[in-house]
Amino acid sequence: MAKVSNSRVNGTSDYQRAAPIFYYEGHEVAVVVAANSCSQSAEALPHCREDGWCVEALAAYCKVDNITTLYDAQVTREALLEAVTTAASNCKKNDYLVVYFSGYGLDAATSASMEETFVCVDSRNQSSAETLLGEAEFSDTLLKSCDPEVRIILIIDVCHPGTIVNLANQRWSGRQAVCIAGTRERRTAKESGRGGMFTHSMLMALDKLARIGHEDYSVGVLYNATLREAEDTFMAWQDISIQCTPGFAPGSMAWPLVPELGYEAPLVLGVQNKQDASKMAIQPEMLKFVKTNVIGEPVSIEEYVHHVTGADADKGLRGCTSRASRACYGPECCVQ
Repeated sequence: MAKVSNSRVNGTSDYQRAAPIFYYEGHEVAVVVAANSCSQSAEALPHCREDGWCVEALAAYCKVDNITTLYDAQVTREALLEAVTTAASNCKKNDYLVVYFSGYGLDAATSASMEETFVCVDSRNQSSAETLLGEAEFSDTLLKSCDPEVRIILIIDVCHPGTIVNLANQRWSGRQAVCIAGTRERRTAKESGRGGMFTHSMLMALDKLARIGHEDYSVGVLYNATLREAEDTFMAWQDISIQCTPGFAPGSMAWPLVPELGYEAPLVLGVQNKQDASKMAIQPEMLKFVKTNVIGEPVSIEEYVHHVTGADADKGLRGCTSRASRACYGPECCVQ
């Protein structure tokens, strides 16, 4: 599927294999989090480290045992390649590999290698031409280490107008892989408070889907829900895109990191208690771009599910019972 930006995709679930939490065959999820705030740079992105913490916390909340983290000076090109190689090689058939990267990227026009690159650093947390990690080397390293039937999800939140990884490239053919990316022009991303909107929109989408009991859903549903949260919540622009490998679609893969009821997105907690925003790993400057009045506002469950799936409102929801552990799912129900 060609890259789609800022538009809903078909979220109808047509996968045959659910996420590992729904069956008992030992399939697992491995998560790699790499977040570099470039703190030694004049254009530091302090939110990146905090965004990485939030994704790490989500994975832990979802009871993922295999979590590898790299923060700031740890995000060297060698360390990132090693982390991806190790995580990928430990994944078995039908497992998931989720790689999250937050930081800077370079496009082909500004990169000496004439390809899109991840901006990594050296042990002193300094970036240079020698610390850049090109898309080709990253992709080849991951794919050579990974069983062909491992399900791969790349989540990229960068100060860069491109997605860095190109799943349309022939090297990705035959793989089950999806990349969701939040990208920004460099001039807007460095403005205080604008960074991390994509990551927090995704986390709020997971929060809302959990609270309405929508548990078994596709990557397409999460993407659509993320778009909606970004549009409803922020007063700033964010380009959010999704791409799949040739012949694959967002509805063909179950989303693996499904939090149980009780998960609360960091931005929701930060808005509810502004003085503790920094403790929620939220940059306080971000709050000036947030429509705080819409967070917690009631939303029709039926309308919301229809929007994110494009299918029946009941699809993926538990039945309403007197002992239900989540909200009632009748047509008049609302989720906040």
